[in-house]
Amino acid sequence: MQTKQTVVLICIDWFEPAFRAGGPIRSVANLVRQIAVGSQYYIFCSNRDLNNEVLDVKSDVWIDYNAQTKVFYASAGNSRQKFAMVYNQIHPNVIYVNGLYSIPFNVIPLLYGKSVKKVVAPRGMLHEGALLQKKWKKKLFFIFWRGMGWHKKVVFHATNELEKRAIQKFFNTPVQVNVAENFPRLFEFHRNENKQKGVLRMLSLALISPMKNHLLVLETLLHCYYKVHYQIAGPVKDAAYWEQCMTLISKMPENVVVEYVGEIPPHQVESILVKNDVFVMPSESENYAHAIIEAMSSGCPVITSKHTPWNQLQLHQAGINVELNSSELLNAIDRFAEMNAAEFEVWSLKSHEYIMSNIQMNSIINQHKALFSVNS
Repeated sequence: MQTKQTVVLICIDWFEPAFRAGGPIRSVANLVRQIAVGSQYYIFCSNRDLNNEVLDVKSDVWIDYNAQTKVFYASAGNSRQKFAMVYNQIHPNVIYVNGLYSIPFNVIPLLYGKSVKKVVAPRGMLHEGALLQKKWKKKLFFIFWRGMGWHKKVVFHATNELEKRAIQKFFNTPVQVNVAENFPRLFEFHRNENKQKGVLRMLSLALISPMKNHLLVLETLLHCYYKVHYQIAGPVKDAAYWEQCMTLISKMPENVVVEYVGEIPPHQVESILVKNDVFVMPSESENYAHAIIEAMSSGCPVITSKHTPWNQLQLHQAGINVELNSSELLNAIDRFAEMNAAEFEVWSLKSHEYIMSNIQMNSIINQHKALFSVNS
C-alpha cells in the first residue's frame, strides 16, 4: 500500500529563476529536488527578483517545476486573497514559511489553517549579528509576533545546533525547534595546479551588504604586499555600502587588482570558482553559507569569520577562520599568497574532503522527513 504524500505549501519571497536573494532560494530549490523526502511541494512566491525585476514566468497560475513541485508566482497586490485561493486549492498538511518579515509570504500564511502544522525557517534572521541590522524595526515586528503568540504555535526549523540555540535564546521561553540541515549543492573537485607563489586569486560571491564584510576585505588589501586579484561577485543590496567599497577600490596599491564582475546566476557559480584560488567571506553572521560549501566542494579553500557553522577550518587545512579585524584577515591572505602550487594543492584537496565528509545526505533526508511529519 502506497503511503500518502505530505502536501507542503512553501512560502518564500523569491524563488528560481530569481537568484539575487541568495541562500534562502538555494535552500528551497535544493530541498524540492530531493525526491527521497517524499513530499509534494507547492511554492507560493512573488513573480519578482530581489531588485524588483519581474521574472520571465507566468504569474498567478500554477507552473510545474519538477515531478513533485509546482510554483505559484504571485503578482503584486491582493496578497491575502491570493494566498487564500492557493490555500483552498491545495489543502496543505504543512505550511512551511521561509523568513520572518515579509507580510505577503511570512505573516499572512500564519493566519491560515488553524489545525495545519506550521514550520517557520528564520534562515539565520535570529542570529545576533543579523538582529543588529535595522534592529529597532525588528524589535517592533517581534512585539507583534509575540502578541500573536506564534512562537508557541509553530515549529521552528533550524539548520544546525547553533541556529537552534540562537532561536531559543531570542524567545527566552520554551519553543519547539527541529534541526534539519540544508540540502547542499556540491560541485566536482577541480585540481588547481597553477597556483603561483606570491600571487593569489580571491573571490567573494555574496550579496553586497555590511553583513558580508566586503569593506573589511578591501581595507585589508590596502596593506597587502603580495600580488592579489580580488573578484567581487553578487548583487548590490546596499548602495551606500557599495559606494564606500568603490572609494577603497580606487585607492588600491598597484599590486592589488579588484574586479567587480556583477551578478552571477547559479549555473555560472562553478565556472567562476575554478578560476580562483581562495574564497573569502568574513561574514558578521552566516546561518548555513551555501557559497562556502560550494567553494570547498570545488576545491577552493575558504577564508571566513568564526560566525559560521564551518569552524576549525585551519585544523583540517580547508581554510582559515579569522576574527573580524584586518590583522587576522591579512595574515590569512598572506598565508595563502605565500603557498606554492604543491602546498596549495594539498589545501585544495583537503577543503574538498572536509566538506564532503561533513555532508551526510541520508541524515539530512531523515531530518526533513521528521520536520514535515504530521504524525509526530
